[in-house]
Amino acid sequence: MLGLYLRVMIWVFVFSFLAQVFLSRATATASVWGFAPGWQREIGFFDLAFALIAFSAINDDNLRFQRSVTLVIVVLTTLVGSNHLATILAGRTSSLHEVFVGVNYFAVAFGCAALFSPADPGCSKKKGRG
Repeated sequence: MLGLYLRVMIWVFVFSFLAQVFLSRATATASVWGFAPGWQREIGFFDLAFALIAFSAINDDNLRFQRSVTLVIVVLTTLVGSNHLATILAGRTSSLHEVFVGVNYFAVAFGCAALFSPADPGCSKKKGRG
């Protein structure tokens, strides 16, 4: 389950990277936070870095590294989801914020389930390690 979670999160980070860097105006239009191309590029680069870290974890046989990366992503998605939720609770919202509260909190639940699932030797590249 840990490997599946990391694979899913790679795609989430890649799609976020693409939206923030190449569709920054459209992404901003869907948000109440406004258009800030430099800031959105930074967020996109951060997303790309996290995708690469998750990819590295998947390709590493070290279960402790995989769990550590998963824990960091769970904390990150908790904070990002809470930021979207704070925007909604402040009364300034849009569908983007409402969707991403759900996406981020789903990622938190999925990540926690992956963290607390029994170690699966099939999660690593080499069978028998875990």
